[in-house]
Amino acid sequence: MSMRSWVARLLAGLAACCVAASAVGALPGSRPTTMAPAVVAFVVPMGSGAAATVPPASSSFSTGDGSAPTGSPAPSASVASSLGSAVPDVVAPAAPTATLTQDPSAGATPTTAPSATTPAVAPTPHPPPATPAATPAATTPTVIQVRDRPLGTPAATTPAAPSGPLPVLSHGDRNTRVIALTIDDCYSPAAVRADLAILEAERVNATWFPIGTNVAASPALWRAIAQAGFPIANHTETHPILTGLPYAAVLAQIRDDEATVARITGRPAVPFLRPPGGAYDATVLAAAQAAGERALVLWDTTDGDTGRPYDDIVLIERHAEQGHGGSILLMHANLPYAQQALPSIIAWYRARGYTFVTLGQLFGVPGPVPFPGPAGAPLATAAPIGAVTPTAPAATYPSPTLRPMPC
Repeated sequence: MSMRSWVARLLAGLAACCVAASAVGALPGSRPTTMAPAVVAFVVPMGSGAAATVPPASSSFSTGDGSAPTGSPAPSASVASSLGSAVPDVVAPAAPTATLTQDPSAGATPTTAPSATTPAVAPTPHPPPATPAATPAATTPTVIQVRDRPLGTPAATTPAAPSGPLPVLSHGDRNTRVIALTIDDCYSPAAVRADLAILEAERVNATWFPIGTNVAASPALWRAIAQAGFPIANHTETHPILTGLPYAAVLAQIRDDEATVARITGRPAVPFLRPPGGAYDATVLAAAQAAGERALVLWDTTDGDTGRPYDDIVLIERHAEQGHGGSILLMHANLPYAQQALPSIIAWYRARGYTFVTLGQLFGVPGPVPFPGPAGAPLATAAPIGAVTPTAPAATYPSPTLRPMPC
């Protein structure tokens, strides 16, 4: 074989490869971009000296939709026949495993296409993470601060509603000729001694309502009063106005006074509460009942010894002599004036057939009676608590909560 013939065969083979490559790029589903030579022309002396011309292949991008790219026609039959035996055993090259593709909508940035022989496997979708069940919010107990105690100490509990309301009494049975004399506060030990001397000399029953701190300040005096048989009732430990105070504070005032009287005198206080100023509300009633009191005792008659003029003895007597059957008479042992009027007051009631009784005698509650004999005869038929209709105090003080001075 001559050199010329060998070169002609080589050129014919190269041309056939270019045409075959163009044909592979146009297969359906193919996306590779193949740049064919602009013009392949050569003259192959083939016996008669005729020239075989390979038509040019245009360069284009794959459309990506399976159609033949524009400008990339399939090779004609004349080309194939012209090559004839000049292209022995031409084998199309294998499709590349990866090539560059161009997305017409994304400009000229190349991307890596998946292998043509390996089908793309869509990623297995992972189920979304399970949402944990909502945990119910922990219940935070409401903490209520009680004003009369430090934080961290147990709160006092208001007792349940009593089976019956605590009686609020300002007098006893109106059909009896009795007077219940009561003496409050007792700030002045001298006034207390003066009253005690008159009561013992006249054999008059009376009920004392001292303040707890005053009892503690004069222990010997109050032991003597208790030993003489006089009942001592509850007027609180320090004499605060109880309305508006928290329940625990009211209860403490009542119980502390009871404890003071029992500790000093060796005897329990009788179960009657007189709130300072006569002021009370539902809290006071509940606390008194929880403390074991039998009644909240007010008054319907007073001698006015806490109002001005303090030293008008005649005026004090006139106020005190307004009582009638079953009246509760209020006096104080704070100043040295009521004691001067007390003998005349006792004489005035006795002259009209009245007998002086303790509150226990007036309401049928057991307790000490200093003079149970003829001068201080007990009630033939005591009016038990609950049988007496509570009434407001006398017109001298129309509302016990509006009294000008504490009782």
